[in-house]
Amino acid sequence: MAIDKSDDKRSVSQVTSIAQVRFYFTAWIGQLILIGYSVIDSVVVGHLAPLQLGALALGNSIYVPAIVTSTAVLSGITLIVAREHELRRSYMRYLVSRSLVIAGVLGTVVVALLQAVAHSHIWPGAGTSLQADARAYIFWLSLGVYPSMLFRVTVAICHGAFLSRYGTALQATGLLVKCASLWALSEATSDLSAVEICGISTASSFLAICFLSAHVLFKHSSLSRYRPKWSTELLTLRTYKPLLITGIPIGAAALAELSAFAVISAKVSRHGMVALAAHQIVCNVVSVGYSFISAFGILISFNLGRQHRNIKKECYVRAIRQALCVAAGIGSALMLCCLILRPLIAAAYTASGEVKSLLVQVLPVVAVFFLCDSLQTAAASSLRASGYNLRPTCTQVIGLWLGGVLLGHLLVNRETEILTPLINPVFGYWLAVSIGVALTAATLCRHALKITSSSAGAS
Repeated sequence: MAIDKSDDKRSVSQVTSIAQVRFYFTAWIGQLILIGYSVIDSVVVGHLAPLQLGALALGNSIYVPAIVTSTAVLSGITLIVAREHELRRSYMRYLVSRSLVIAGVLGTVVVALLQAVAHSHIWPGAGTSLQADARAYIFWLSLGVYPSMLFRVTVAICHGAFLSRYGTALQATGLLVKCASLWALSEATSDLSAVEICGISTASSFLAICFLSAHVLFKHSSLSRYRPKWSTELLTLRTYKPLLITGIPIGAAALAELSAFAVISAKVSRHGMVALAAHQIVCNVVSVGYSFISAFGILISFNLGRQHRNIKKECYVRAIRQALCVAAGIGSALMLCCLILRPLIAAAYTASGEVKSLLVQVLPVVAVFFLCDSLQTAAASSLRASGYNLRPTCTQVIGLWLGGVLLGHLLVNRETEILTPLINPVFGYWLAVSIGVALTAATLCRHALKITSSSAGAS
């Protein structure tokens, strides 16, 4: 494939440290905004109709894994755009066109799944009204799936092109539209339930940012070399191979992670409402902390993707080692914050003395989890940017399911004279998750450092 130097407007050497910090924080804000969707829904339903929070949880138990898995598959676009940024404009335009086709297929699968759930009874243990509210919520969410796919492709391209500010601006606009829709619907009508209002507002926000995404992708001069180009070559299946090879392992890892935490939540729920409340708060704390880690993973994908082809091996090796060191710093900062602020975190989330006491016990384990998760995310992103797609996925799936689910089950349910008095269910499962993630981090970091050692020796 020929190289087009005239289109290479921004090489790695031109990307300053300040620009990278700016990129990181804009990506981080974007991750926080995505978390804000679920937080706002929970707050609104909790105030308008607290009894419908269960319906919100049931609906999200289907919607979130489906949409996050699709987003993870599409995130492979970021790696390819960064890695192939010097190739001709025509290649990039065909690449984006194929990405949109894949997004359309993923959207069809997700819509079919959500519509099937909206017209069936898959929660036999839930009450009739709860199931009806959950199905209505899912139905409205399904209407926003196709518009959201164009938005997700656009954000992935922006990350790969070092233009994360545009993606974050789209995300912020969507959140503003959602808030405005929530307010307007809650004031204008009483015929809709609280969860229906949340579903309609989410679909409305994605519809709005779909139009904005189309404008950015098709009209904005900064993304002119990524405008889709349609041709009969899109019918050739083998041309989708690079996107699928990169995206599917990332999506599989995301789906396995979400499934593992869903299983853990179901197991914790058997131990009472206090344990389940503490577990849900811990999951929320982890989501907020992970936004820092995820944003750094996006930065790694850009940096190492750009450097993969066109700089000296020793520079690439140094970039991987620096990424792991910075990840250790981010994880250590999150760990210290979690340890020092754990009484404040517990008090901010709940007024229940029992839940607070349980959170104070569990948060030190969560602090260790942050450090290990930061390292494993950096190592996995480094390996994927280096062309190793399958190994990070397999390692993460094995570590989380064997470490988190199986070991957690043994710690919590196996009666031993030593462990039973010491481990409550939430502590036991999060201890197991931390152990699994620590082993995964050690394995992936070892593999990433092994690559750097062999590359350094070869150069």
